[in-house]
Amino acid sequence: MPIYIVGVCRTEKGHQSLKEFSSVLDRAAKIREANGGKLISAYATFGRFDIVAVMDFPSGTAMQKAMTTVLSEGLFTV
Repeated sequence: MPIYIVGVCRTEKGHQSLKEFSSVLDRAAKIREANGGKLISAYATFGRFDIVAVMDFPSGTAMQKAMTTVLSEGLFTV
């Protein structure tokens, strides 16, 4: 399966929902898994991205569908 490295930034809305951040990550995990994706690793970073995630998806289409769903919630940009 293809491996993807994704740089993620929280939006202003994402910063405001910091108290619920663990539930946001749980929701993102469910979306990823529903599209056949697996999280290989994730890193909190300083600078351009807040998080860098390494993920495995069965196809580019599956990855794009998962990312589109996560991004539509307005908490992250990539």
